[in-house]
Amino acid sequence: MQTKKRIIEIDILRGLAILVMIFLHTSVYFLTTSLIKGFWNYGHFAVPVFIFCSAYLFFDKSKAFNFPYLLKRFWRLLYPYYIFALFYFFAVYLREPGKLNLKYILNSTFVIGGIDISWLVLLFLQLTFVMPFVLFLWKKKKAGFWVYVFISILSSVLLTLLKWPYDYRFIMWLQYSIVIIYTMFFVFYKDKKWFLATSFILPGLIFIILRIVESGIGHSLNLFDNKYPPNLYYIAFGIFSTAVLFSLAKKGIFSFFPVKDIFLFLSKYSYSIFFIHYLLLYIFVGLMGVFQFNLLIFFLSIFFLSLTLQLILNKLKSIVAIH
Repeated sequence: MQTKKRIIEIDILRGLAILVMIFLHTSVYFLTTSLIKGFWNYGHFAVPVFIFCSAYLFFDKSKAFNFPYLLKRFWRLLYPYYIFALFYFFAVYLREPGKLNLKYILNSTFVIGGIDISWLVLLFLQLTFVMPFVLFLWKKKKAGFWVYVFISILSSVLLTLLKWPYDYRFIMWLQYSIVIIYTMFFVFYKDKKWFLATSFILPGLIFIILRIVESGIGHSLNLFDNKYPPNLYYIAFGIFSTAVLFSLAKKGIFSFFPVKDIFLFLSKYSYSIFFIHYLLLYIFVGLMGVFQFNLLIFFLSIFFLSLTLQLILNKLKSIVAIH
């Protein structure tokens, strides 16, 4: 049977993104020095990189939007999440029983609240519709495509200047559409040197200009504070970081042993590792706290335990498949 050809740069980026995400979630308890705060702040490129990787594979294969594709995509996104949610509910019941009420369970189930990280699942469900919609507009309705581009950018600009007063979960897909659109053009023009150069220069300049604007009007320069929902300040940083990391991956910076193999493993199982590490984090903090650790020990504990559980899960799956 022919195996799917993997794109090494995408695997490296996705593996790096989940590694950075684990760092972000562990380091948030240790923001005691400016150095750690700096790494934590500028590590918030992880979500745009994840979106880029997903959209890259979509546009590279030019999938058609049909019902089987939709079912397959939803299954791949929701099945691991619901398995994780069952274990997470049990952990919440043991640690914070008062938190586990019907509203919390229903919001988590429909990914509109409840479990904190359910927003990321909802985002990728939303983008399941956005990606083929963008491709359709580009191929069939050019005027509509550029209107959509304008609305996406305008919304992200307004969010840079104003605070969104409602739930970010129901508008974030519009701003992240900029990453989707960028990725589509990236797939089309990735072999053009001018495009990659533009990917560095344009978002880099936008990020610097908006940083000056944000500072001038008294807004937070912290990327986390500009992420929910994402504004153009955050999106520009994410696209710039993605272009830099892709270029480094293309040059083989991450391709030496054993780093390459670690990133390939992290990429292949990034979605389940994402849930595993978050569950471990909740259990660790609840049972032992974090103050008896330092950042390095805490990060390595969560990281290697996540990989170990993923390996055990893989082994169990292979045993079940054999029988």
